[in-house]
Amino acid sequence: MRHIVIAWELGGYLGHMFRILPIATRLRDAGYKVSFILGDLSRVEPVIGKMGFDVVQAPVWLPKARKLPDPPVSYAEILQHFGYLSEPGLMGLVKGWRKLFEWMQPDLVLFDYAPTALLASHNLNFPRAIIGTGFFTPPPIHPTPNMRPWVEVSQKRLELADKKVLHVINRVLDQFFPTTKIENLYELFQCEENFFTTFAELDPYAYQRPKDTRYWGPVFSQSTGKQPIWSEGDSKKIFAYLKPEYGNCEAVLQALSESVANTLVFSLNLPQEWVERYQSATIVFSREPFSMSQVMDECDATVCHAGHDTIASALLAERPMLLLPTQLEQILLSKSVEKMGMGIICGIDENASEIQRKFQKLIAGMCSSTSSAGANNNIPNKAKGLSDTNRTRDMNKTIERIVIRCSELVAH
Repeated sequence: MRHIVIAWELGGYLGHMFRILPIATRLRDAGYKVSFILGDLSRVEPVIGKMGFDVVQAPVWLPKARKLPDPPVSYAEILQHFGYLSEPGLMGLVKGWRKLFEWMQPDLVLFDYAPTALLASHNLNFPRAIIGTGFFTPPPIHPTPNMRPWVEVSQKRLELADKKVLHVINRVLDQFFPTTKIENLYELFQCEENFFTTFAELDPYAYQRPKDTRYWGPVFSQSTGKQPIWSEGDSKKIFAYLKPEYGNCEAVLQALSESVANTLVFSLNLPQEWVERYQSATIVFSREPFSMSQVMDECDATVCHAGHDTIASALLAERPMLLLPTQLEQILLSKSVEKMGMGIICGIDENASEIQRKFQKLIAGMCSSTSSAGANNNIPNKAKGLSDTNRTRDMNKTIERIVIRCSELVAH
């Protein structure tokens, strides 16, 4: 039986797993053995483990970086926080990944935000494909570009960051392949295939990629999860996906509790005292994920931390969003959604009154059936900027196309 391995290294929470799960399931249905190498096993059991897939722990960088650019402004500076300034540290991770590949004997590896796994797989005898939203696949530009375009960054800083990382990468490669050298950081991401499972409108590098870049369309688990059960009443419905790590999470809960909206809140680790404080006849909490397809069909708006899959799902359903980004990828996605006229951004440092004001703006947009971009300062009720072709894309067909391409890679 041919063996396909899915590797995930960096990033957090469930987005990566929800994106890859329907593809993994379809690959298994097609007769492949599918295994996972994951950076965080603490949250996999309710999602992947219970479905019978083999799962092993990925080699991950544990030390906390000191005196490094924070926040990072380029992909190279992100890598500096994960061992790419330490030759012995990176060597240890690479050896760990290579031993896993040697043990698992894959016929194809899909890499989801796994740069060190990609490095370790260099010159190994199996085809490789990257799968993701584009954020963690920099375009073929040297040096890797500024990821915070609202911040002025010197070319010298970008070049120096790439130079430092490339030096360590090449020192590690030299231990295995003395004749191999990477001249540009983007070469690390050159594979047989790159599955951009997103829309061009959500790719922060879209304008810097080759014109023939293929966007396969978003993929995420739509039906996995329990059925949403809303409290009775005919008020507007809001779906909220919240993380207590967000600095003003309780202020968001307060805003939800003071509204008349019928609200479902999903959170894996929301403090129980908050749940008890804010649950009511109109607010229902759950620690189990809901079926996103059903939630988006039934809700009128969503409140979330701007994870890619939640945003894509809301855009496809044409649902306005209150966005609470907590890290760079989410900030970039939020700005894209705001540009489309489909979202309001709450900064992580905004106080409770500002959050309340923006929440009321979202409610006003929900209640205005004739709103349009710029009208009444409300959120429109139809996606602007997301093409009709993208908005009606069939996710099952996208998954099938990806599975077919994976089969081609395995065969060759």
